[in-house]
Amino acid sequence: MNNDVPAPGPERQPAAALVVADLEGTCTAGETWRGVGAWLSANGRRGRYRRFLAPRMAALTLVRLGLVPRQAFRDRWIRDLARLLDGLGPEELAHVAEEVVERHLWPGRRAVVVAELEAAASAGARVAIASGTYQPVLDAFIARLTVGPAG
Repeated sequence: MNNDVPAPGPERQPAAALVVADLEGTCTAGETWRGVGAWLSANGRRGRYRRFLAPRMAALTLVRLGLVPRQAFRDRWIRDLARLLDGLGPEELAHVAEEVVERHLWPGRRAVVVAELEAAASAGARVAIASGTYQPVLDAFIARLTVGPAG
């Protein structure tokens, strides 16, 4: 009979809590598309932006009636809007993203939500911001949080 007690394994640390929030509609009432549109209008691309908007505004009625799926419409909108930023290099796109956050997303931030995320991060939780927006815009918003980017 073997009376040996197995040696204990390494101590397991509990996993850090994970807190995930959506950007638009949760962290901010601002909308990326409006910020990009304002940038386009102010930087010599107003005509292209208006031509982009016209058919989409007309299609909104179909979305509201439920004839066109809302999320698919939004996804296509943000994808097609990116085409209006053609010709911009990485630094210029980063500048556009900063302006979108500075003028549209950050002023519309929901202070209570942002404070909760920052408190969770300070308490050791991993905080992630999920979004279907452009990565440079998401990065610029996250950089403004006192906790900075997630590690």
